[in-house]
Amino acid sequence: METIAIIILPNTSFIPKGDYDYIGVDKGALLALKEGINCEFCIGDFDSCSEEEKKVIQNNSKEVIILEKRKDDTDSEAAINECIKRGYKEIWLLEGFGGRIDHSIINLRLIYKYPLKVFLIDTQNRVFSLNEGDYEIAKANYEYLSIFALEDTIVSLDKVIYPLSDRKLTCNDLYTISNEIVGDNANISIKEGKVLIIQSNDKKNSN
Repeated sequence: METIAIIILPNTSFIPKGDYDYIGVDKGALLALKEGINCEFCIGDFDSCSEEEKKVIQNNSKEVIILEKRKDDTDSEAAINECIKRGYKEIWLLEGFGGRIDHSIINLRLIYKYPLKVFLIDTQNRVFSLNEGDYEIAKANYEYLSIFALEDTIVSLDKVIYPLSDRKLTCNDLYTISNEIVGDNANISIKEGKVLIIQSNDKKNSN
């Protein structure tokens, strides 16, 4: 399936519009309905919803998957697993940071687990992981490009302000932050290991 699945969490404050399949997680399903979005499916234990809200979700959704409250995975992890089962090309988890720290860590771990499959996206950041291989990273609308080794890694990076050439990085190396792409794309080659990629912008003041 070439379609991108967009997972809407309960704390989501923005929803990109386009030719996507939308997935509502718990009260995120209600947010989707308020935006006029008909989710492909909704999933969760819905413990953040009132009984009336649950009825609204069930009566206005194509499919609702109700999970047990006592379970081994979070609602977001269950949503990602269901999307993978359905064969989506990419899965965008909206605003997977900023809530409970333990949930944020789990969402990061899901990025590690599914390189170039699961992306965490919010108004300032796009976060994903890469295995060994050669890649092109589009600058898009992001100012900064940061790279963090998830294990011992050898990385080359060009078309950026601070290039790297077969540089060995460990999990303790923190200097590869706040790089910038020169032009439209950067090239990255990972000869060993796995890296976390963060494309980001500074928060803009509303004044």
